[in-house]
Amino acid sequence: SFNRKGTYNELHKLMEAGEDNIGIFSMLVWELRNITNAKYISGAKVQPKFYSVSKNFTDENIKYLYNEFYELDKNVKIGLIPNDMLVTVAVEKVLCLKSI
Repeated sequence: SFNRKGTYNELHKLMEAGEDNIGIFSMLVWELRNITNAKYISGAKVQPKFYSVSKNFTDENIKYLYNEFYELDKNVKIGLIPNDMLVTVAVEKVLCLKSI
């Protein structure tokens, strides 16, 4: 299960530390890539935590997040979504996975 309050506390810490939205979004994409590698590539060279985290994601969840992250990235780049909304929307996509 995903912890909404803990997630937003961590997000707040990152922002207070000076991370910008694009940097935080890149971290989310990096994490998704590592979760995918841990789930599908036997012997993948990822941190051990990704093997346990990957069990929380179904194939459909992973496909959904890749598609949503791609759309978010594209829409920020073409100006359909404000840069300051990027991370909040991306985090909500992950937090709301149970409902897909």
